[in-house]
Amino acid sequence: MQNKALRLQVRRAQHQKARAVEVAESATQAATSLEKPTLVIKAKGVIPDTTRTLIRDMIALGLKVDQVTGVMNAVAQASGVTVEGEVSNRSIRRITLEGLVASRCQIAWESLNADGITLSCDGTTIKNINYDSRYLHANTGTSHQRRFLGISSAPNHTSDTQLHGWKTHTQEIFDTYNESPRGLENPLDIRSFLQKVHGMLTDHAEDQKRLKKLFEEWRHCTDRELRGERAMAEIAPLDLLPILAEEAAAAVERAGGAESWAQLTAEELEDVNLGIRQAVISRLGEATYQSLPQSERQLADLFIHAGCCMHKELNSVKGGNTRMMFWAKTGVQSPCLLMNRDNDAAAQTGSSVARAKAEERSSGGAVKLAELAGALFRHKDDKRGQQDATRYFFEATLGFQFSFPDTSNTRYQSYCEAAGELLVHLQLYRNFLEIVRDKKETASANHLTSNVWKGLHDVPTITELCALALYSQSISHPYMREVRGPQDGLTNHLDLGPLHDRLKAHMACVVADPSILLAPDATYVKGSLDGKPWERPEVFATVHELAPNLPHLREVVVEFFAGAAETWERFTAEYASTGTIAKLSTVLRDRAWMPSTNDENEGALGILRLSARSSPTKSLHQHNAQVMYRLNDTSTYIATWASPEEQRFYRQKAREIDSGGLERKRRADIAADNERTAKKKRDERKAKADKKTERRARLARDITPISDLTKLTLARTTVKLIDEQLDWHREFFDSGPKDTKKIPMKKLLTNKELKLHALIAAVERYNAAGRPEVRIDAEEGLFENEVDDGGYNSDE
Repeated sequence: MQNKALRLQVRRAQHQKARAVEVAESATQAATSLEKPTLVIKAKGVIPDTTRTLIRDMIALGLKVDQVTGVMNAVAQASGVTVEGEVSNRSIRRITLEGLVASRCQIAWESLNADGITLSCDGTTIKNINYDSRYLHANTGTSHQRRFLGISSAPNHTSDTQLHGWKTHTQEIFDTYNESPRGLENPLDIRSFLQKVHGMLTDHAEDQKRLKKLFEEWRHCTDRELRGERAMAEIAPLDLLPILAEEAAAAVERAGGAESWAQLTAEELEDVNLGIRQAVISRLGEATYQSLPQSERQLADLFIHAGCCMHKELNSVKGGNTRMMFWAKTGVQSPCLLMNRDNDAAAQTGSSVARAKAEERSSGGAVKLAELAGALFRHKDDKRGQQDATRYFFEATLGFQFSFPDTSNTRYQSYCEAAGELLVHLQLYRNFLEIVRDKKETASANHLTSNVWKGLHDVPTITELCALALYSQSISHPYMREVRGPQDGLTNHLDLGPLHDRLKAHMACVVADPSILLAPDATYVKGSLDGKPWERPEVFATVHELAPNLPHLREVVVEFFAGAAETWERFTAEYASTGTIAKLSTVLRDRAWMPSTNDENEGALGILRLSARSSPTKSLHQHNAQVMYRLNDTSTYIATWASPEEQRFYRQKAREIDSGGLERKRRADIAADNERTAKKKRDERKAKADKKTERRARLARDITPISDLTKLTLARTTVKLIDEQLDWHREFFDSGPKDTKKIPMKKLLTNKELKLHALIAAVERYNAAGRPEVRIDAEEGLFENEVDDGGYNSDE
């Protein structure tokens, strides 16, 4: 019994020891966990606001939705932080959309406190879908806040569609704000926002000029409407009655009188009464506006359309290049044609007509060479071209790598940069092309390489390269340095009038005396627009080294600068001394402040293009949420202004957006619009074809061609007869391609004598051809008609 008791005692001791160790370990772990910080991702099914902010910040930095959890766990583990809970990808997407909702509220709220607002926009096509980017600048005194409004897709890029996009986009922003707790307490009217909009920055395309007019009309109407509503609320009923009676009487008259008025249905009466109310409001609004002091009316009307300075310079290069193509007019050998493969084959083996057409459709010169060189040395498709091979060659030769200017993507200033690059390393590029050719089994270059090789050995083409390079060093780089200013993005577009006056004066000096750039002792002091050192001195030095072997360099430089100067005159009309900008006071300039370039929208569209490649399934709302949150510093707005109730609204609204199927609806709308557009164009083509068929039938049935030239005299013909005969010949005999037609266009035949001469020539050609039989396609429901030799149809 004693031994058994001892055995049990030993066994108990072992269990007690194990239990003591277990208790000690648990106590140690508990103590350690108390000391170790914890990241609460989700607690009791709720994601804390701090974690939501962290997730939005990580998405804004560029993380994808499915990377967020992994990154948080990795950072927590490396930092010794305990992670509590987990978050799904769906929750992350909704948290990201909360940033979109907050950013919309932020934009509306900040516009309330701004003295003035200016807008900017730009569009592009990505995978055959139109996208529009929009920015806003809220100006308060000398402070200018930039806010990204997001990107939206559109069925087309017409001015009306763009205006519709502005209306829906801004309305969406203010509707979101007005639904929020802050908006319910202090609602905002979009019309008050429009009253503060004093300018718009776009490019110089005609559709943008029309967009400016449409936007200004919208702004004008809403301004008068808002002033009229305020006036109506304050006017005494007895004073309002006469105005109301006048507008009602006018409405009865428009309806056709009292009897017609009595026949209107209830729905029609409702519409008419609404029209009467709008007429009264507009009338009161206009009267209120007219009663304002001159300074306030000037502010109410202030709306400036400005063109991006980057596009001004870009178009000046285009104008200079067009003027530079003067070679054929002077009888001097022009740059060699750099034909594509098909045109080259036609020129080599085809008939004289085929050769002439091939030459007409082909081009050469510096810009064409720069384009081909970009396709060869830095193609936008990484499966084509000699991209890395070019970089490795120059690294081995010069000791460093660099990329050829991106003309393949038509990057801004890339053509002038490419011209300078080709000149500076002209012999190296020739050597590299030899390597490309000789390493092939056939030791022959492909068509692209052959064209670049040809251009690099053509003296007129090299001459044009020199003109482009000199323009970039003397104008392009100095101009953009001043446009962007020492602090990029803070230059007021409205303050650049003197710069453009100085630029045009400098251009005139170069045209009058090109030795400013071409003389052996020429320097940047007089040659550069800003008098500062050349952007790339080796380019200027190379041009001077090549100049003795370029006999027409002086004439080419003068022509290029003259063409560019003409373009500058057209594209700087907004700075005219009699224009609105020149007359603005300092205060109004600050209210209508806008950036000097449209880089912001260009960049936003570029970001979307890259995002579409890396995350092709990401919705447009998710993209806007990510970019708007980052660019607008919405995290600071949330931390500063968003109450718990406000953040609950963000969560609720984000769930509505996420579950509303908006992305699917957006895609469906685009598809439906494509179908409507296709149907409309099919109907238009059918109507045009039917009209042509009917016209052909009428001409064949009613008009008999005259073949007797003796009957075609001024005395024996009428204008109607001549027109009918010319129409017949145009339709049945002179009906080839446009560039082969012999009968002049109708707009060129301005009198009877010209028309008769054209008809006589047409009849002579018709007779010489043997008066061929006219056949009309039976499938069009028409008939065949055999020409009658002696037929004559006259009013006499």
